[in-house]
Amino acid sequence: MPAPLFSSVVISGLLCLACGVFASEADDLTQRKRLIEQKIRLVDSLMRAPAASDSASISPASVIAGKRLLDQAREALAKDQLDAATEALDEALRNASRPSNSTTGDARTLSDSAQRNNYKTLLEQVSAYRASIADMLNHGLVAAKPVLARLDRLQTDAAQFEKTGQFSEGNRKLAEAYKLAVDSVGQLRDGQTVTSVQRFERPADEYQFELKRFQSSEILIDMLMGEGRADGIRRSMVEDHVREGQKLQSIAVKQAAQGDFSGAISQMEQATTRLNYGLQLMGVIMF
Repeated sequence: MPAPLFSSVVISGLLCLACGVFASEADDLTQRKRLIEQKIRLVDSLMRAPAASDSASISPASVIAGKRLLDQAREALAKDQLDAATEALDEALRNASRPSNSTTGDARTLSDSAQRNNYKTLLEQVSAYRASIADMLNHGLVAAKPVLARLDRLQTDAAQFEKTGQFSEGNRKLAEAYKLAVDSVGQLRDGQTVTSVQRFERPADEYQFELKRFQSSEILIDMLMGEGRADGIRRSMVEDHVREGQKLQSIAVKQAAQGDFSGAISQMEQATTRLNYGLQLMGVIMF
């Protein structure tokens, strides 16, 4: 009978050891999540600090990119994608600690990865608006043809800059194309009902589209402010709209992380509307 007793003791010992390992791993995971949550609060406080809106300290472009990365980190954490959350937070911290090179919010202060992300976001939005304008042409609106030609030239120029790694210049071309596309949709419709060509298989896809639409408007606002399109009281008003829009966006991100995409989409639409008010103050008519 000693053998069975010995086996029982060994098995019990192994089970205890395994439980200890699993408990240790669980503790490590909990601790890692806690550290990520602390870093999120740190980055959030840096983004919300008065210095974050002072172009002599941190460029507006860096602030926008930092907040976007912060949202990405929150989403990744909600999905237990801890490596992705940590990577986004590290990049956000780098943006928060990168001083502005000028008082114009020069987008060149952004890192290459942030510039690439901006390029992708703008390109997707320009393509979406272009599809709407092309649909107008297909339905007999001849005035849409020269607009499409101008959009294609700007996108071609942007692609050439992108190929040589000049993302800042590429983004400026895409921002110009985005503004042209948005303005043109309003001018071309002339009483028509402009229907969206976007089709979404899942609410999560629609949420992502609305999030990118918001981000494109953020980029455009930053570039227009950098060009001096909002000075004095007008700049203050634009910044107020941006802050309100970002508050709504933060609510949307939390709702999406909890699976409430319907609520998140509604919040994102309201957030984009606030940015549109800011763009209108700088002469860009948004629809």
